[in-house]
Amino acid sequence: KVVQLPGFSRAPYVGHKGWVQIDASVVKDWTLVDEMIRESYSLIAPKRSLAKLEQAVSPPGKKKASRKKK
Repeated sequence: KVVQLPGFSRAPYVGHKGWVQIDASVVKDWTLVDEMIRESYSLIAPKRSLAKLEQAVSPPGKKKASRKKK
């Protein structure tokens, strides 16, 4: 569980829906935080927004795999 990592805890009021909060003074692995944020956003982002983001971070000439339609 994420809330067991140092600096992470269940967010007040919305923690029951899976939200967590981060104590920036405690967290040391910002690469992990970046990966979690990107993964979380990719799960809820509108397809157009996600496509724009993927174009912005992809090297020129390289296409990223698109999200499967549910």
